Amino acid sequence: MDNSESESLLLPESEKAEDPDGDPDVIALPGAEQALLGVMARFERFESDPATDRLHVLTWVGKGLTPDELAEAYRRAIARREQRRDDRPVGVKFLDRLVGDVLAEHDQPERGARDSPWWESDSGIGAQGKRVHVARRPNESTPEYLVRVTKASGKGPWIEFVLKQWQGTSRYQQVIEFLGEDLLPVDFYAS
Repeated sequence: MDNSESESLLLPESEKAEDPDGDPDVIALPGAEQALLGVMARFERFESDPATDRLHVLTWVGKGLTPDELAEAYRRAIARREQRRDDRPVGVKFLDRLVGDVLAEHDQPERGARDSPWWESDSGIGAQGKRVHVARRPNESTPEYLVRVTKASGKGPWIEFVLKQWQGTSRYQQVIEFLGEDLLPVDFYAS
């Protein structure tokens, strides 16, 4: 019996992400968070509060940020501070803006003009899912998988694509709630 249509996009509490050993308190890939924290510890002009900055670090892990990309974002942050003759240390919020720039540059794969964006093909969605560490569930349809990959990928043109794809369906409101207000376009009004 196939009950995939009745399966919810939102996971029940018992199925929330855990590490492979089953520890529910571990919400990042093993070593990924520590790798980024290790890079951050080497930044000379960096001001950090580990308790409040962890959300940013985990978001970066989810977006697939590498230690080299984090170092590049920090280099750019220092360059901007020096350009403006600003002696303040770099904070995580300022660094996050530059992380976004670095990731956006690296998300632009070299491709011909006729190739489509990742969110328009099953293979592209699968590749992006791996990049943002979202595994496809058994028997999960491509549109449902795309919703989860889209959420993990953060803001971008894929959000509007997903909303248009689900508009007019019985699960449209559920998709909107799953994505969350922060990812919805500024001018978005649920219809």
